Amino acid sequence: MEANVTKTKTICIAALSVFSLVLIFGCSREIANLEGKVFAKVITQKSQLIGGEAAQGRIGDIIMYNSKIRVIIQQEDRTIGPCPFGGNIIDADIMRPASDPGQGQDGFGEMEPFFNLGLTVDPDTVRVVADGGGGLAIVEASGPQEVLDYLNVKSVIGIFVPPEKFWFDVNAKYPLSVTTRYFLFPDSYEVRIVTELRNQGSTEYIFPVGDLIDTGGNQEVFIPNEVGFGEQMTAGPPFIAYIGKESGLSYAYIPPTDTNASVGMSGVNGVVFGLKNVFDITKKDSAAYLRIPAGGSASYERYFVVGQRGISSVTDSYYRLRKIQTGTLSGKVMVEETSAPIPDCRVTVLKKSSLEVETVFVTDFNGEFQGTLPAGSYYIAADALGHPRMSSGSGTNDIETKFNKNTITVIPVTITVGGNTNKEITLPEAASIMVSITDENDSPIPAKVTILDLIGGQANPPDSVFRQNATDDDQGDKLPSGIASIAFIPPSGLKTIKIEPGTYTVYVSRGPEYSLFSQTVTATPSFPGSVSAKITRVVDTAGWVSG
Repeated sequence: MEANVTKTKTICIAALSVFSLVLIFGCSREIANLEGKVFAKVITQKSQLIGGEAAQGRIGDIIMYNSKIRVIIQQEDRTIGPCPFGGNIIDADIMRPASDPGQGQDGFGEMEPFFNLGLTVDPDTVRVVADGGGGLAIVEASGPQEVLDYLNVKSVIGIFVPPEKFWFDVNAKYPLSVTTRYFLFPDSYEVRIVTELRNQGSTEYIFPVGDLIDTGGNQEVFIPNEVGFGEQMTAGPPFIAYIGKESGLSYAYIPPTDTNASVGMSGVNGVVFGLKNVFDITKKDSAAYLRIPAGGSASYERYFVVGQRGISSVTDSYYRLRKIQTGTLSGKVMVEETSAPIPDCRVTVLKKSSLEVETVFVTDFNGEFQGTLPAGSYYIAADALGHPRMSSGSGTNDIETKFNKNTITVIPVTITVGGNTNKEITLPEAASIMVSITDENDSPIPAKVTILDLIGGQANPPDSVFRQNATDDDQGDKLPSGIASIAFIPPSGLKTIKIEPGTYTVYVSRGPEYSLFSQTVTATPSFPGSVSAKITRVVDTAGWVSG
């Protein structure tokens, strides 16, 4: 399988005249000029960095890029975090066109190999092996083994597996050296990653191996099963995908096998290859473990994928890498009453036989979506913030989701190898509530807004087949019954909150130091609700320090 990943940053250097060129990395930034090419080089100036809310890259790190993506690999370093050492992918973005002058949209954290559950590598060398001139870019990170001291993987898995069941010492020292190589090909969305362990001793070693993935924080986690979105302890995920809560940029981690044990918590995923579940870690002779002969070496490969919109853009890569025969599903989501397109709508694909989530599309500015699916029978359903969901009608079915037990309306679709299936979906029009918040001095102030559904429960309760977050912002907790939305208002004190048409009580709060404001409001597509809230300080905390 060939894979390549690139990460492209959109830094627009000021144009000196109408005919001046936009520059990137010292050469033309036109994506067309990168087709068929790939590069790897040491970053020497800030304009070569990617940028974004999770960006960590610095001068001296290494960037790999092609016409599709760009990624930054950290030089040898020691940082405080789940992945404490260098030599890892730390930033990733798609290649952005010259017409997009904004900062890059990196939202990815970092990924680091581990073995024996408690060991990783502390690279002392990170270098460019092939700069892309021969049609392939290779970066190599090498160094000795080191204890993964920030996060004790054994103690995390020990929540589920009693410590006495472990047959190995996670903190033992072994005569091992480790090299991880990153391969990027032209015009590819995937980076192939190969980690080689070299045994310099006279005894064979057997280890469970995998990767620790720091999601970057502001990501929704997706696993193709009956749950869909959310951090999970799960058996056998063929891949783990992530979608940015703000950017919409997607990533995927594709292990070497389709059966892997995964544990996720606090924004970090640990994946152990080849195990059906974490309890199998107690089996000493598992064929899934990596065997490193005395005086020899062994390696394992996986892929890191950068996608453009939705989970579907990275599952396209998964199907291609696994050589799965596919057809194309395309369509458009529109407002029922006006036929206006609905951008950023999620179209979830469920397997008809099991109701497991296969993938999730996200519509573009024109309300359109397109991607590949394995041949078979599916249901599709749409969810857009503020819009009521599809109503039952001709050509639809009502089903109960397996995890959240919500009833949703779906459209049956059949995909054939090489075929193209097109579906139009309509959703009722959305409403909104415009919120303005000031303090006792009439100055704008940030605050929390909680919107209570006066009907007594949501008409369309949140469901993990559509999204991890049940709120307007980036919280991951499921909303309590009767709460229609929770939003956090920025320092401007202004925000428009999309919500389904209805009558609500809006509460505005800012912790115990401030008064509580409430107002009942009705929101319709034609007449948005309006809330002008004033909250005042009721507890004098001058001279006090919170602790």
